[in-house]
Amino acid sequence: MKAKIAKLKELLFENSQYLNKTERFQYLPLNIAEVKAFENRHKIVLPAGYRDFLLHIGNGGPGPGQGILPLDIGKTYTNLPSPWVDPIVFNKQFQYDKKEELDVFNNRIEQILTDKKSDTALVYNAADNGVLCIADSGGGTYFILVVNGPNKGQIWVNALVSDGGFVQQADSFAEWYEKWLNEKIQLLKNENLAIKNRYSNSTTNIFTPHNLDELHAFIESFKQLKNKKPVKGFFEWMLNEKENQPSDILQACIQYTLHYLYLDYDLALKLIKKITQKSHQQISSTLLCLEGKALVGLERYSQAIDCFEKALEYENHEWELDDEYIKLLNYCYLKLDLSERALGTMVSEGEIYDFDTTLYLLNEYYHTHRDYEISVKWGQLLLNWELLLEDDESEEYLPDIYLILIYSYAWLKNDKQVHRFIDKLIKIQKTKELIPYEIMAEELICAKCYSIALRCLESYASYARSKENLQVLFNLKGRCHLGLNSHKEAISCFQKSFDVHHWIVPYKNLVKSYFLVGYHDLAKQVFDKIISFDPYQNVENIGR
Repeated sequence: MKAKIAKLKELLFENSQYLNKTERFQYLPLNIAEVKAFENRHKIVLPAGYRDFLLHIGNGGPGPGQGILPLDIGKTYTNLPSPWVDPIVFNKQFQYDKKEELDVFNNRIEQILTDKKSDTALVYNAADNGVLCIADSGGGTYFILVVNGPNKGQIWVNALVSDGGFVQQADSFAEWYEKWLNEKIQLLKNENLAIKNRYSNSTTNIFTPHNLDELHAFIESFKQLKNKKPVKGFFEWMLNEKENQPSDILQACIQYTLHYLYLDYDLALKLIKKITQKSHQQISSTLLCLEGKALVGLERYSQAIDCFEKALEYENHEWELDDEYIKLLNYCYLKLDLSERALGTMVSEGEIYDFDTTLYLLNEYYHTHRDYEISVKWGQLLLNWELLLEDDESEEYLPDIYLILIYSYAWLKNDKQVHRFIDKLIKIQKTKELIPYEIMAEELICAKCYSIALRCLESYASYARSKENLQVLFNLKGRCHLGLNSHKEAISCFQKSFDVHHWIVPYKNLVKSYFLVGYHDLAKQVFDKIISFDPYQNVENIGR
C-alpha cells in the first residue's frame, strides 16, 4: 500500500501543482499505544487491515469518496461494543421498495417502531451498532467498516438516505482500499499519457479548432496542469494568423484570456482589435464589455467605464447588461470615488434591483479582488444607504456586512474599527453560538491581528461545537501565540492539536516553533518525518 500511495502521488503531481489545501486532509499514523487504548476503551479489536493502515499509512488520508476519515481516538463511540445488525435482514424489512406506496411504507415503519422492544424495532435500532464511518461518499451516503458482529471486517455503503439500504463493497478494508488505489493509479496513468501526447502535439503542430466545441475541449484539457504555455502559444498564433478566423472562435479566445487561469489583459485587447479591424463594423456590446473587463484588469478605470456605458446604450435597458459587467462597472465607480453612481448600478426604477447582488459584491471585493479599501468603502456605503435602511429585511444582511468590515479593517491595521464591528456583530446576534468565531479568528490571523483573534478563540472555546473541533481550535491558538512570539505556548497548542487526530497541519507548524526556541534537533526531526511521510509537501510553507 505504501508503494502504491507513493506511486499515486508521483502520478498526481507529475503534471499538476501541489495544492496546499490538500494538507487539511493529511494525517500521520497513530502509534500502537493509541490504537490499543481505543480498542480497550471500546472492548473491541479493530479489523487487521484497517488497524495496519492506522499504524503504518495514516490516521486518514486520500481514498474512496472524499477520503479516509480520521479515527477520533479520544472519542467514546457508545455503539461500538454491540454487534452490527444483519444487513440482509435490515434491508428486507426497512429498505424502501418503489412498488409500495410511500405513505403506506412510512405508516408501516411507524407502526413497527411503536413497540420499541419488538424484534423488528431492535433490528432497526441496531443499524449504527458496531460500525465506524470511514469515508463520506457524498449525497448523504457513506462508507462504513464493520468492527463488531458476524460481518466484522467488511466494508459497506450506508445508502439509506437514497433508499438504497446497505450495500456491500468488499470483504476487507485492505481489499476495498487497494482496489481504489489500483483504479486511481490506472486512471492517472491514462490521463498523464494523454497529457504527454497533447503536449508533444501542441509543440509541433498548432491546434486549429473547427468549431467552439473543439476549442473548449482543447483549452479545458489544460485546466488542472502546471504548463499553460501551449494555450498561451495558441492564443498568440490566433492573433498573428493572417487567414480569417471565425469571429465566434476569436471571441471565445478573448474570454479565455480574461479567465484567471490564462490571464493576459494586453493580449485580450489585441484580439478585440483584430476582430473589429476584420469586420470593419461598429464594435458589439459583448466586445465592449470584454474590452471593459480587460481595462479593469489594467487599472484603466475611466476607459473601462466608457466601454460599459457604451454597452448599456446598445442594450437600451440597464439591467440587460450581464451581472458580471454590472459588478465591474460598480467596482470602477468605487475606485474613482463615484459613490452615488456605484450605488446607482444596484437600483432599477427607484428600488434595489437585487440586494443579494450587493452583498455578493462585498464578498467578491474582499475574497476575490482582495481590495480591502474598496471592501470598506462598499460596506460602509451599504450600511448608510437609505434604500437599504428602508428595507424591512435589511437586518438579516447586517452580520455578513459586519464580518467583511471586520476582516477588511484588520488588513488595513485599524484595530479600533475591528473591535467596533465585532461589538456590533455581538449586539445584533440573538443566538450567540451562531457567531462564527473560528472563521473570524482564521481571517484575523491571516491579517496578523493575533490578539483579537485569540479573544475570538476564547469565545469560541466556550461553545459546545468547539469540543468537536479541538484540532482546529488548538491549531489556531498556536498560530496566534506564534504570531505574538509566545513560542512555548504555541508549541503546547500545536502539540495538543496534533494529538487529537495526528493532523499534519499543526505538526508542520511545530517546525518553526521548535526552531525559534532553539530546539533545532526537534525541528529537524519533525521536518524529516513530514518529508518522509509526503515528499511532495511544500517545504517553503512548513512552519509558516
